Order: sequence, then structure tokens, then C-alpha cells
Amino acid sequence: EIPSLFKKLLNMGSLESNFDELQNILAPFLSFTHVLGTEIQADVIVLGTNQPGAVLYSKHVKKGAIVLDISVPPNASEDLINREDITYIKGGIAALPGTGGREQVLNSVILPFGPGECFACMAETFGLAFANIKGKRFTGDLTSKSVMEITRIIEQQGFSLGRKKTERSL
Repeated sequence: EIPSLFKKLLNMGSLESNFDELQNILAPFLSFTHVLGTEIQADVIVLGTNQPGAVLYSKHVKKGAIVLDISVPPNASEDLINREDITYIKGGIAALPGTGGREQVLNSVILPFGPGECFACMAETFGLAFANIKGKRFTGDLTSKSVMEITRIIEQQGFSLGRKKTERSL
């Protein structure tokens, strides 16, 4: 069933051109919602908006759910963040590339990094800068093609996924 799912996704063309078709293909595996009225029955909820405040509250999330909030500022309410019966992950941490067997460190009073860590968004910026790509811009619409291309570039620069971030960013 999974190989046929990938074939369907590859044959779609551009993901952003037909969100309804994407929802139909992924329906057996994922549920999409943009209306928050009652409890969401999802095991995993990913928040990623440009809203300046909370859009997801404790009343929306079932017991035992995992909430990944990649929004800056966060989109989860304080009452949700403080719930002990869910797993709340605040953004992504990337692993910095090593240099000559030595671990790099970003020291800052306001950034909660351990040795060899940075925010995932910083890894993208650093990796693209280190790649020194001339005449190409990675701005505008977020597409699967651009995400895959940037992933390839930053992996070539030595960045990788890091740990699960649970502390506050600021």
C-alpha cells in the first residue's frame, strides 16, 4: 500500500496546486484540519503558522497526543504547554557539522543550545551560506521540491537532525 501511495504523490505534480487531492491521498494516514472547535482526535499535531499567538489550546488536544510547534512565536497556549499528559516539542534542533574532529558551539545567553546544536532554521541559513550557491534564491512559496533541495544542500554541508527540543526558546 505504501509504494502505491508514493506513486500517487509523485504523479500529483505540484503539492501546492491541489491540496484537496493531497488530503484524499493521505487520508488513510493523516487528517488535516483548519477548524478548531472540539477536541482533535490526532495522535500527532504539527503547528506551523505565522500567527503571533496561540491557535491551539488544551481543550483541542486529546490525552497522550504529541504536539510539535515549529512556529516562532509558539502557537500553543500556556495551558497546553503545561499539560503533563501530552508531549510538547518546541521546534527543531539541528546538529552542527564537526570540524576536524572538534565540536562547534554557539554560545548565547538567550539561545538554549548544547554543544554542536542550533535551531533547524539556522541550519538551513548556515548550510545555504556555506554552500556558496550563486544566483539562486530560496524564498517564496514553500514546495516539496525546494525542501528536498535545501535538505540535500545542508546535509552536504554536514548538518543533520538533532535532539527533540523541550525547553523554551527565549
